[in-house]
Amino acid sequence: MMLDLFVFALAIDALLYLFFFSGPLYPVRARLAAWTPFLFSKSSQTHLFDCPYCLGFWFSIPLFTFYFLFPSVPVIIFMRFLAVYRLASFLHLFWRLLSDHGLNLILYRTRK
Repeated sequence: MMLDLFVFALAIDALLYLFFFSGPLYPVRARLAAWTPFLFSKSSQTHLFDCPYCLGFWFSIPLFTFYFLFPSVPVIIFMRFLAVYRLASFLHLFWRLLSDHGLNLILYRTRK
């Protein structure tokens, strides 16, 4: 059960990352925002599709329904694929951090 929740959280994070930071999906997000003017908040002057925290909640409802209440092989494979994609992204970011830190140390040593 804990592994399922971990996969679920990573899959939601992956979907949000793809939806907000993927260049090819930007026109889709802009068109959805244009089609749904009723989701614009006048008090915060923003649209629901511009808030990753809000959209993460709304993404999680159908994904939770499909993953936990109606588990099927394609849904489970899709969610695990998204989780592996996001874990790979985190590992890549961690590797880049270590690499950049190592390069900074090398540059610092050569300047002395």
